Amino acid sequence: MTNPGPAAYPNTGAVANPGTAVSPQAGNTAAPNPGTNANANTGTGGTGSSGTAPPAQAPAPAASGGIAVVDAIYRGVVRSVSSKEVVIVDAGARVPLEIGTQTRILRNGEAIRVTELKEGEKVRAVVNLVGRSHTREISVLSGDEARRAAGVPLR
Repeated sequence: MTNPGPAAYPNTGAVANPGTAVSPQAGNTAAPNPGTNANANTGTGGTGSSGTAPPAQAPAPAASGGIAVVDAIYRGVVRSVSSKEVVIVDAGARVPLEIGTQTRILRNGEAIRVTELKEGEKVRAVVNLVGRSHTREISVLSGDEARRAAGVPLR
């Protein structure tokens, strides 16, 4: 069986691989039926493929130098502030946010010191979850943003 490639079964997601029968209607794969190939070698044992399909291609190399970024976004109310940590409450859960040298703290788009945050302010926090998680940014929400975050309809 030869590999017809991804274009063989458009809109199904099915791709035939050497040694695998593919149903283009459902995109399902099934083991080949060895009794239906008139050109198959007969005999017992052995390893490898007796088909005419080209060998499988190696996967494309990954992009080098890439950095994965996986952010979690929290919206909540500030409960406590120190130079090293801000604690917010998001949907009833206490969320401690570690403050590092790269953490940006913003109010109205302007950078502020972490100690300028006030208890009771509504904030949006972006935390990178890859490796050792770290807080990338804490933004104080404006009046409309704070009402939206609290689920209060805007007038």
